[in-house]
Amino acid sequence: MDKALKKIIKMIKKYDKIIITGHKNPDFDSFSSSLGMYEICKKYGKEVYVYIELDKVNSSLNKGIKALYDAKETYNLIDSKKAVDLINEKTLLIAIDFCNKELIECKELLNLDIIVIDHHIIDENYKINSIYQYINTQASSASEIVTFFIDKLKLKPTVLVSTLLLVGIEVDTNGYIMRTTSDTFKASSILLDLNADNILKTEILKDTRENYIRKTNMIKRSYMLNEDMILCILNNEIYNQKDLAEVADELIQFKDVEASFVIGKIEENKVSISARSLGNIDVQKIMNKLGGGGSETSAAAQFENISIKEAKDKLVKLIK
Repeated sequence: MDKALKKIIKMIKKYDKIIITGHKNPDFDSFSSSLGMYEICKKYGKEVYVYIELDKVNSSLNKGIKALYDAKETYNLIDSKKAVDLINEKTLLIAIDFCNKELIECKELLNLDIIVIDHHIIDENYKINSIYQYINTQASSASEIVTFFIDKLKLKPTVLVSTLLLVGIEVDTNGYIMRTTSDTFKASSILLDLNADNILKTEILKDTRENYIRKTNMIKRSYMLNEDMILCILNNEIYNQKDLAEVADELIQFKDVEASFVIGKIEENKVSISARSLGNIDVQKIMNKLGGGGSETSAAAQFENISIKEAKDKLVKLIK
C-alpha cells in the first residue's frame, strides 16, 4: 500500500483540480471514501470536488449528507453540469469504489486522466482507461482502503468524515459479517481513534419502521433454490438498488444459506440482480457471466428491456 499511496500522491500533485466520484446509485462506502479522498487531496492544496447527483441519493445516504450540511461542512459537492465545465487537461478524476466504466454516472468524466481506487475484481471487458489503478480485492471496502491512506499520511479528518468512513465499512461488511479481515477491524480502530462518533453512526444507520416492514414483506417472497442458495423474486414495483442489496444482505444470514440472490426492477425497463455470498460460492463469477461484476461475496448484474422472469431464467440456468 505504501508504494501505491506514493504513486497516487505523486499524480495528485501534477493537477490543479481534482474531481472525486463514486459509482452510480451511490452508497455509504462510495460516498464516504470520496470524502476521505477529498481530505487527502486538500492536504496538497488542490481545488477538489466530490461528484454526486443529490436528486438520485437514497433516503439512507441522505441522512449522511444532511449531517454534513447540519455540521456546516462543505465538500464542494457538484453535479454533472458543474463537472463537465471542469473537464480539461489540468483536471484529474479519482474514481473510487468502482472499476467498471458502466458504473460511472457522468460519462463525460471518462475523458479525463483517471486514477481508479477500488476493492472489486476488474472485468477486463469494462475496465476504465486509467493512468493508474489501485485494486485491493482483500479490502472489505473502499472506506477501509482510504482509512489506511489517511493513517499513513497522519491526517486528522473531521469527526463527521471519520464517522462516515466507519459507516461505510459497517454497511459494506453487513455489520462485520462479510468480507471482514483483521485489517477491517484495524481500520475501524483507526477511525475510532480519530474520534468517529458511534452514537452518530447509530443514528445514521437507523432504519424506519415503514422501511423495515417493507423489507420484511420483500423477504417473504424468497425461497431456497437448492440446498445452499436462496432466491427472492420481487413484484413489478420499481425499487432502489439499495433495496435489493439490503434484502440480499438479510437473506445471507439465514441458516443453511451460502449465497443469496434478489431480482427486481430498478427502472421501468431495467431489472437488477443483487447477489451475496459468505465466501464459499463466488457470486462475482456468476454475475460476471450475466454481464455484471463485483467481488466474490458481493456482486450484481443489470439487464435492460427484459422481464423479471427472463432475468430469473438466466440466473437459474447458470446455477443449475
